[in-house]
Amino acid sequence: MKLTQEPLELKDIASYLPYEVKVKHISGKVFVANQIRGKKFIGYDDNFEACSHIEDSKLVLRPLSDLINDIVINGVTLLPIKALDYLFGQHSEAFEEKYDMIVTDNFIKIWQGKSFFVISIDSTILDEPFRVVEKLIEWHFDVKGLIPQGKAIDMNTLNK
Repeated sequence: MKLTQEPLELKDIASYLPYEVKVKHISGKVFVANQIRGKKFIGYDDNFEACSHIEDSKLVLRPLSDLINDIVINGVTLLPIKALDYLFGQHSEAFEEKYDMIVTDNFIKIWQGKSFFVISIDSTILDEPFRVVEKLIEWHFDVKGLIPQGKAIDMNTLNK
């Protein structure tokens, strides 16, 4: 992996660190990062401590398109859009796993009943409460558009 884009900066990384985000080093090594010391990620890989320079690394994140796909969080399979509605929305028993989606050149709009998410084409979330964005960060979703910027890797393509 060659880093041809702008390198990661602390502002890109800070919100993900409390949730032990995965990092991929240019050597191909992937490890869980849980802190920064100076300009290095510190974390672990299996049973060993691991570290890498921030400039030589990319975060491993989920694209926002995974909001409508089943994902596994801490061993539990969930549908993120439904889980977010249950946690923060107007949840009712009638809310089922049927979502409407419009994709244009400028945005993706996902809703069930009323508009729920509007995602701009550069993968940033528009008009969502901070607590929803916080939960997406906890689940390692790319809420900052880092994948299209080349500062992060799509988690779904990591082993391909």
